[in-house]
Amino acid sequence: MAKDELRVFFSTVILPDTIFVSEGVKIINVPDFIHGHLQALNTLGEDPLATVFYERLVMIKDLLLNQIS
Repeated sequence: MAKDELRVFFSTVILPDTIFVSEGVKIINVPDFIHGHLQALNTLGEDPLATVFYERLVMIKDLLLNQIS
């Protein structure tokens, strides 16, 4: 999935305030998490560090899609 596709996805989906990622891991402000990670992707560009932010966004997208279906 391209970075632009992630931006579109997160701009069109209703984000919950919190989301449980795994046992003991909970994001308590999902909109801020998404916003910050998208900004990081934009700032880092092709830097290898961007991969971490990209992978987290894909993980949250998958979690959200699993909750819908």
